[in-house]
Amino acid sequence: EEWNAHVLSLPGVDLEQGWEWGEVMRASGWRAHRYTVLDGGACIGAISLAEARLPLLGHSILYASRGPVLDPGNDAAWAGVLEAIRYVAARTRPIFLRVSSGRPRTDVRYHEALLKHGFRPLEDDWTTWNAPRIVVTMSLAGDEAELRRRLRKTIRQEISLAARRAVTVRAARSEAEILRFHGLLATIGRQKEFPVRRLERFRALWHHYVLSGRGVLLLAEHEGALVGGLLGARF
Repeated sequence: EEWNAHVLSLPGVDLEQGWEWGEVMRASGWRAHRYTVLDGGACIGAISLAEARLPLLGHSILYASRGPVLDPGNDAAWAGVLEAIRYVAARTRPIFLRVSSGRPRTDVRYHEALLKHGFRPLEDDWTTWNAPRIVVTMSLAGDEAELRRRLRKTIRQEISLAARRAVTVRAARSEAEILRFHGLLATIGRQKEFPVRRLERFRALWHHYVLSGRGVLLLAEHEGALVGGLLGARF
């Protein structure tokens, strides 16, 4: 709770710098290193680094997904974050540190600050190890009727059609239903030819978000068959 409170007080915060996400990464074999930069009692910067060991080589790689989190113009925050990075690097012998900023390209100050402090940009298609190139957002302000008005007409029609055809949506009742959700996702992945993470990742998401009240797993069913689902997390 202390870590999340610090990170949530900073500009440009993202779910993947939250405490829970570090624990989800741990379930996939990573180790989390978390550091805040304090000015008096106020947090001015933070970075959560995930470490993956490289077998037999004695080295590691470090990844700060959606980090670091700070005001890009705050030199003291950068100094603290870079000191934390060097501290971890001295103990983990990384080949490199990679960051994937969640800031939009229009946030020129942040991207220029990364370059100023020694980071080098990579092309979007440099590797399959990328955060999503396109992230769609929608404000949740207002009531349900207002949210519906923001949807495309075709989406509203599909929602109404699903209801008429007796498609139901409910919250998952147990961890066992993660198996059904993952199985549907894997089937779609084979059809559409995109990779799907292992079941252990989804079990970790269930444990650290849904069970703690910070997430939800919704299942859409038709005549008992699973036809859709959504796994949501809240920071």
